[in-house]
Amino acid sequence: LMLFFGLMKLMQGKDGSKIGISVCIVLVAILVNTFVPAEAYSTGNDWADTLIGLFIRENDYSWFPLVTWVIHPLAGYWLGIIYRKLNDRRGFIKLLLILGIPTFTLSEIMVTVKGLPHEVLNPGGYDEFYFYAMSTWSMIGGFGLLVLELALFMILREIFQFSLPQVVAYVSKNVIFIYVTQWLILGCLYPYLFHITNLWINLSIGLCVMFVVYLLCRLKDRVFREG
Repeated sequence: LMLFFGLMKLMQGKDGSKIGISVCIVLVAILVNTFVPAEAYSTGNDWADTLIGLFIRENDYSWFPLVTWVIHPLAGYWLGIIYRKLNDRRGFIKLLLILGIPTFTLSEIMVTVKGLPHEVLNPGGYDEFYFYAMSTWSMIGGFGLLVLELALFMILREIFQFSLPQVVAYVSKNVIFIYVTQWLILGCLYPYLFHITNLWINLSIGLCVMFVVYLLCRLKDRVFREG
């Protein structure tokens, strides 16, 4: 995914090529997600299965496999570009509603008709397996729901005329570093923490990890600024 964003940065001014690459990635993800059953290609080797699990749901360590979740960062990338070029908040809200309402509605209808688990909108909680190995329709529905949530945020911003706090702007600027660092820390701690089910202990651990990541992010800023 980082290679994709690096490629997009190199292809400055070539919007047609960027769109073509993005569409191809989404189509491949949909085809693989539709026709490759989860946990169908176990090799019997933990290392190999973990590698496969980076792309599709293969074992209990397949968290956010690429083909199921790639649609979200791609959507964020293009919606961000459209928002900057459109320079019209109300027009952007209309676009979000046009994208989100039919996408989410159609997804929920298809999931219901096909008798698939409702991973996106499930008041009873989610099944870990189906959450990480969403069906294609649930993957599309997840995109629709996120777009609608963004539209709601933009509408509230229009009504109450509030500005984004500095912390949100800072997190947005450093989101890749924060995400990867947090992922590495939690990944290393998982063998020691996975059995903890107490809400308040987990919340405390999460806050501590967030604070450590913030300190590392500030250290990174200082090193590059002085360098």
